[in-house]
Amino acid sequence: MFESILRFYEKNKKTIITTILVCIVVILVIQIMNLWAKQAPQNTTTKTKQEYIQTEAIINDKKISSEIARENKNIIEDFVNYCNNGKIEDAYELISDDCKEVNFENIENFKNEYYNIIFKNPKLYTAEIWYSLNSDATYKVDFTDNPLHSGGAYDETYTDYITLIRDEENNIKLNILGFIRKKELNKIYEDENIKIDIKSKIEDAKDIIYIITFNNKTNGDISLYNNKNSASWYVTDNFNNKYYADINDILELKRNEEKNIQVKFNKTYNPEKATKSINFKNIQINGDLYLISIDF
Repeated sequence: MFESILRFYEKNKKTIITTILVCIVVILVIQIMNLWAKQAPQNTTTKTKQEYIQTEAIINDKKISSEIARENKNIIEDFVNYCNNGKIEDAYELISDDCKEVNFENIENFKNEYYNIIFKNPKLYTAEIWYSLNSDATYKVDFTDNPLHSGGAYDETYTDYITLIRDEENNIKLNILGFIRKKELNKIYEDENIKIDIKSKIEDAKDIIYIITFNNKTNGDISLYNNKNSASWYVTDNFNNKYYADINDILELKRNEEKNIQVKFNKTYNPEKATKSINFKNIQINGDLYLISIDF
């Protein structure tokens, strides 16, 4: 048998050697092509998920730029992360001076009246632009328990309206706890009997507060407000809607008395419905009733 194989080989020696060489060449070519394919840059398109950035307000349809919207998103995220990680001082530093003046006299107030209430447990949140005015934007922020820390349950939900503003140095600051802004007014009405100075207003998500100084210039008493007539003080907007004062006391001025009062009106925040006037009806001076209106 061996002799038969040997004779076959001798007879077909050239063909066998040629076939072996061809196979070797083919294998080498395939290996080289595979190596090139691995090293060559891949001509493929990688699709990345675009991050959604809200720029249009839900309520008044006004827009802010994508750049401002992204900055706002990052600041809100920083604030929540600071609170979730117990970095109270860093969170407090992001709050505006006006908001601190109105709502938090110091960091302990912030801790007790905001942080300890909302962030007893780490929170997840969603934020939507509710209103926008120029570059300022008010976000409706819903806080919910993080199921990783609450055993899978969403026990508590809190809603805050957070407004992002730029300070004098163009740093972004937060107005929290529904506080929108404080604005100086110094609108004055004065006659021979009374002086009324509308010093400033505090806009909140749910109401508006005016800081007012009344000065009695007469030698008799003045009845400013009688709670039996709850519709006597009101503000109007540019659509002539009326919003009434929330007062439960009788307000009077003794002769030559000056009194500072904070008056809350039941007007929810809406930059499209700007306050046009404040009206004091049924002020009683020397037995006569007066309506005093001050335009803004």
